[in-house]
Formats: sequence, C-alpha cells, structure tokens
Amino acid sequence: MAPHIAVWLVARGINLGLQTRIYFEDEAANAECPILARIEPADRVATLLAKRTAPGAYSFDFRLQGPEETVFFDV
Repeated sequence: MAPHIAVWLVARGINLGLQTRIYFEDEAANAECPILARIEPADRVATLLAKRTAPGAYSFDFRLQGPEETVFFDV
C-alpha cells in the first residue's frame, strides 16, 4: 500500500464524519496501491493526491461537493 495519511473529517453541518486518505503525488508506490486502483472513474484518484509545493512540503484541499469533490470512503 502506498504511503498515505488517514483522515476523519468532521465539521458543523456534517452529520457523519467523512473518511478519506491523502496520498502524495510524487510517490511511486501509488501505481501499485490496491485502494487507488479500485477508485472509479480513475480520474477521481487525483482528488486524493497532495501536490508537492516545495521540498518536503505538500498542499491538499478537501472539496465537499462539485466536479472535483474529494473521494470519501464508506467505512
């Protein structure tokens, strides 16, 4: 499994916690990750990838709706 950060997102107005993961866009193991391979359509995988902004620094935005909505897992 590719290195990732497991996230449980809660906020006012969200009745249930949302489960997702943050992966790193420059991680070679992403290509072999069984979780990422199961996401359909495959272009939604990009919603789980943190973008490298500087050496050792990444940026990630949670999107709760719309065409670039972050993939959330039903756990």
